Amino acid sequence: MGNVGNPNIEQQGKNTRFSSNNQPANRGRKGKAVSEWLAEYGDAKSISFKITITKRDGTKKIKAGRVASRTSINQLLAVTIINKAIKGDNRAITTYLDRTEGKPQQSLQLDHTNNGGDFSHYSDEDLLDEIKKLLHEAQL
Repeated sequence: MGNVGNPNIEQQGKNTRFSSNNQPANRGRKGKAVSEWLAEYGDAKSISFKITITKRDGTKKIKAGRVASRTSINQLLAVTIINKAIKGDNRAITTYLDRTEGKPQQSLQLDHTNNGGDFSHYSDEDLLDEIKKLLHEAQL
C-alpha cells in the first residue's frame, strides 16, 4: 500500500513542546478557594486587605479595605446570608440551604419499559430522538 502519513510525525511540533527549558512566561498562581480562606481567617474579628488590580494596559490600581465584626467573620457571613435569604434573595436561599441541608442529589429517572428495555430494533435516528426526548423531560 506504500507509505501513508507523515514519516516525521515524532518531530511534529517539537519546537513548541513544553520542556524544562521551554516554559510559559507567566505560569500563573492559583489562589485559595473561599473555603480555604474562611478556614484560615474565619475566626478573626477583623480582616484588613490590600488588593492590586493590574489592567490590560499595565496600569495598576490599589484598593485597601477592612472588614470588622464584634463576632467572627464566619458568623458575620452567616448572618449576612440569612438576612439576604429572608429578604428573598434566591442565591442566598440556595447558599443557605446548601450549607445547612446539603446540596440536593440530582436524579434522572428513565423509563426503559419500552419492549423491556430492548432498543436493538431502533434506528440511530430513533435512538437519538429518544435521547433528546428524555433529556427534554429531565430539562437538561
